[in-house]
This record gives sequence, structure tokens and C-alpha cells, in this order.
Amino acid sequence: MPWLALAAITSAQLASALVLTAAFPIVGPMASSLLDMPIDEVGGYAGILGAAFMAGRVLTSTLWGWLSDRIGRKPVILIGTLLCVVVNILFSISSSFAMAVTLRVVTGVVNGVVGVNKAVTGEIVTSPKQQAVAMTFLTAGWSLGLVLGPALGGLLLGVGPVGEEYPFMPPALVVAVIGALAVVAVWFLLPETLSQHAPLPRGLRWMSRTPAVASSSAGSGDAAVPSDSVPLSGAPASQAGSDTALEDSGIELTDASGSAELVPRGEDGGAAPARAAAPGSAASVAASEGAEGSQDALASRSAALAAAPPGRPADPARIAELEAEAEGRADEAAAADGRRWMLCRRHVGKVIGIYTLYSCGTILVDEVFPLWAQAQPVHGGLGLSAADVGTVLAASGAAMVVLQLTVCQLVMRRLPTRTLFWVGATIQVPLVLVAPLVSGLALGPGVTPQPVVPGSPIPTEEVPGVTVAWDRPAVMAAAIAMVFLRLSAAIVSFTACAVLVNSSVPDGERGAVNGVAMATASVGKAVGPAVGGAVLAWALATTASAWPPFIVGAVLNAVVAVLAWTLPEELSLPYAMREKDAKLARQRQARAQAEDEAQADEQLTDARA
Repeated sequence: MPWLALAAITSAQLASALVLTAAFPIVGPMASSLLDMPIDEVGGYAGILGAAFMAGRVLTSTLWGWLSDRIGRKPVILIGTLLCVVVNILFSISSSFAMAVTLRVVTGVVNGVVGVNKAVTGEIVTSPKQQAVAMTFLTAGWSLGLVLGPALGGLLLGVGPVGEEYPFMPPALVVAVIGALAVVAVWFLLPETLSQHAPLPRGLRWMSRTPAVASSSAGSGDAAVPSDSVPLSGAPASQAGSDTALEDSGIELTDASGSAELVPRGEDGGAAPARAAAPGSAASVAASEGAEGSQDALASRSAALAAAPPGRPADPARIAELEAEAEGRADEAAAADGRRWMLCRRHVGKVIGIYTLYSCGTILVDEVFPLWAQAQPVHGGLGLSAADVGTVLAASGAAMVVLQLTVCQLVMRRLPTRTLFWVGATIQVPLVLVAPLVSGLALGPGVTPQPVVPGSPIPTEEVPGVTVAWDRPAVMAAAIAMVFLRLSAAIVSFTACAVLVNSSVPDGERGAVNGVAMATASVGKAVGPAVGGAVLAWALATTASAWPPFIVGAVLNAVVAVLAWTLPEELSLPYAMREKDAKLARQRQARAQAEDEAQADEQLTDARA
């Protein structure tokens, strides 16, 4: 495993997540301060601030992915991380609500590294066994950001001399420091994995250079092979990578009889020297006629002849003809699928659609939790402070990261990717539904829940069980357990979903497909906070409870679980492996058809005799 490169990508993912999530506990107080309204009444406005970031990301995620396929992954990650933390600082010193919304949109516009990080992870780690494990480190960075960001936002709100004048700036400054460290890590530790890209402008060419430490870190483990290199076997690099993937997955390259290896291997694991082809053999006929022209084709035909039962020899010329026909039909189908819009291609649209819906449901609950936790118990909230919310998220996040780097990796090595996605989404349904029960611990004895009265003054007195939590330790303990369990299941599903998105297209299109996925998912992530904030504000004002937004989140997760179950199991395998399996199947079918024809000719000859 290229650990140093993975560490660099994880740091960039963490910085991107912090820019998003550090604002979760801030948007409520910021809207309350800028609009001079009680925090119990600003749910809708806070939802607009939360949705603004994703609205900006919708506009440019596809562009960032396309750009990474053209100029390389590394420059896009460097540019996106730098711009994101700078604009986030400007957002923290907004002087009006309109300015805050505008800068939040711009922050989303320049946040284009998440999809590119997923693409580059699938390129530096090519082994199917280790790709899901490597993706857990990427999602560990994101999940750490999911909990560390709100913790920073809540604990650092108004802290220090800077916080006295700009209360929302201290968290943004800490995020900027982490972002700067991520830029340094990416520059020194991450190699460029896209070898064929357009030349950068002269002033930006330094971004694609790879220092020696990055080259050495990528040289061990499953480092990506440039797409234009040709291995000694004569097969393209992408095909060589799929051979490695097949071997790592435990699938042997054998023929239909199970005895002859299609690609002979030497004692050292490399390709064995080819045997001399006898006159009239499959290899000599194919070489003389130029059929296929690749060593893999020659090896497969030689294996076909070697495995043919005595008395029924397969005509090598006929095998070559049938293979050529099968490959031609496959190429036509692939070309027709490639001409379609990406979302209309086989499996791609369905995977991205499920990812979008899942993102919407998950971030809806993520955005609602801080607003609900800070609402008064008498109105159906938990009565916690912003610092309490930060403590809850920090404690649950620390436990979740440990769980992800230990138990989750063991699970991901043993279960298919699609199954992991389905299980994670299913578990979240009851966890989201029971969340509002915690508010019962915050309500004081004899206190009757009261709906929010619009225009009521901001409370200045803390009354246990009315304006603040009655049993604060119990409320915080229950909230930590709730957040820990829900986010652990969510991270497992997001990790599996990232692998499924990468597996749906060839390597050369990963940047684009992840860009499209991030754009469509950003639509869901923009809708989620807006809907969640509005529904929570309505619920507190009419029912004095937080059940409605959590019910919406649970329903969305239930729909995702059903749709995830309908995904084909083959998506758990990398695209290159599926293509290799399909090619082997076509070769076996061609040989079987040639043998059947030879047997029929033999029977006809015997009948005539």
C-alpha cells in the first residue's frame, strides 16, 4: 500500500470536509446574529446557508472532474484546497446575511477536490482486495472532518481576541492551518497518477511535478501504472493491471476445463517464455494472418488447442474468427454505450442516483442535529450550547475513527461492496427514527412543550428543563451514542458507494464520473439542509417536537436501502476485472463453438463413411 500518498489524499479530504462541517454549529448563531432573530426561529435561514455551499458545488464539480482528466489530479487538488480555505475565512467575517450566502456559494464553487480524491485513490491502489481498504482511509479523513469540523465550530466560536470582534473567524483560521498542511502533504507525498494530460500553462507546471519522496512512496505497494506504458508481456498497462486484479482477487486465469492457464506464468511470477509454435498451430496461424495481434490472444488460442479433447480438434482459424466476431460485437456495444451521456450508461446513472439520494438524507440529519440540539427543551430541542454540541461530535467522532480504522476494515475485506452499502443504509433507518426520543431527557419535570412564538425575544436566563437541558450529562451521553452509531453506519455506506462509483467506468473516466457524482450529490446535499431546516422550524413552531425532519431522513434512507439491494453484485468488482472476465468468457465461448462445429463435422464425416 502506498501509505504516504494515501496520507496526503486523506489530509486533503479532511481539509475539504472541515470547510463544510465547521459551519454546521455556526450557521444558526450566524443567521441569528446577522438577522437579529432568536435561534429557535432561524431554522429556515440556517438551512439556506447550509444549502448555499452545495449549490455552489453543483455548478463546478463536473468541471473539476473533467479538468483533472485533462491537466492531472494533483494540480486540481492543490488549487481546490488552497482556494477553499481562503474563501472560507472571508465567509467567517461576513457583515450581512446576503454576503454570507454569496461567499458560501463561492466556497462550494472552488471545492472541487472530493471527487478527484476518490478518483486518485482508485488509481494509486489497483488491487481489488485493497481498494476498499484504501477507500476507508479516504472516508476516515472525511468522517473525521464530519465530527472534528462541528467540534471546532462549536468550541472555538467567539474564542480569543479575534473572536471578540469576529466570533465566527477562529474556527475558519484553524481550518486554514489544516488546509495549508494538506497542501504541503499533497505537494511532497502525492505523485501524479494521470500520465496523459494536456500540458499546464508555464506558470502552473510546478504543480504537476513530483518530488522524489512522492515517487518513492508510490513505488511500493499498488502504485498506479501510467496508461501509456507497455509491460514486457506486450499487453497494455490497463490489461496488465486487470491481470493483477484478477490474481489478487483469487480468480485464476484458467480455461473452461480448469486445467490450462490462459497466461502461463514463470517461477518468478512473470510471463513464462512462449513455446515454439508448430506449423499449423493456433499461434502460427494467428501470427501469419495478424488476427488480434496480441500475445494474450495467442496464449488463449494455444491453451484452447491444448485443452481440446482427443478426436475433436478445434480449428485454430475458426477459433480466431469466432473470437474476432465476439470482440467486434463487444467493441460495438462498448462504443454505443460510450456515446451515451454518462448518466445514461449502464449502471452509472443508477449508482450516481442512489448516491445523490443517500447524500441528501444523510446531510439533512447532519444539518438538523446542531439546530435541534441548541433549541430550547420547551420547544422540543435538547437545550445544549454550541460548545456542548462540539463536545458531543468530538467524542463520537474519536470513537468512530478508531472503529473505522479497525473493525470497518476487517468487515470491508470480507463482504462485497454492494452488501456493505445496503447494510449501512438499512442500519441508519432505526437510528435516525429514535433520535428525537433524546429530547425527553432534556425536558424538565412538569414542563409542557410549547410551540415557538414568532417574534419572541431571545432568552437571557437559563432555566433547567425549559431553556437548557434538565439532565445535561444524560442528554450528552445519549447524543454521543446516537451520533456515533449513525455516522459509523453512514461512513461504511459512503465508503462502499465511492468504490461502486469508481467501478462503474474505466480508469480514464474516473475523474469525470466522480465530478458528475459530486455535482448531482451536491444537489441532494443542497436540498437536504434547506428541507431539513425548514421542516425543523415548522415542527418546532407547530408541534413543539423534532420528529418530522427525522422521519423524512429515515424515509430517504429506507428508499436508498431498497435501491442499493437492486444493484448488480458485479459492481463490487473493478471495471477492468469485469472487462477481463467478459473477454475470457468470449474466448471460452468461441472455443466451445469451434469444438462443437468440429464434432459435428466429424460426425457427418463418419455418417457418410
